Amino acid sequence: KVDDLENRTRRSNLRILGIPEGKEKSDACGFLESWLPEVFGAETFPRPVQIQQAYRLGRVGETAGAGASNPRQATRPRVMLVKLLNYADKTRIMNAARLKDMELCILRGS
Repeated sequence: KVDDLENRTRRSNLRILGIPEGKEKSDACGFLESWLPEVFGAETFPRPVQIQQAYRLGRVGETAGAGASNPRQATRPRVMLVKLLNYADKTRIMNAARLKDMELCILRGS
């Protein structure tokens, strides 16, 4: 039962790659609630996106991988984990991301 509950809560998570560091300032949820309709169009979301929690993974300036010596990797923005309240919002975002050619990547989260 516990595993089922954890899996149900995780199914509404997204990982977003490519948002520049610091763009969200101190309010990642507020930033994403206004940024998502701006990027994908207000018509994608018939009601406002409800975000439970959003934060970056890893430490600032941390490179990807233990032996990474590529300087480009050190400046790459960290992944943002987004926990949505509604699975329908996740589906809308994933579908809109597939249709739009973007410089960022949106993946199913965990």
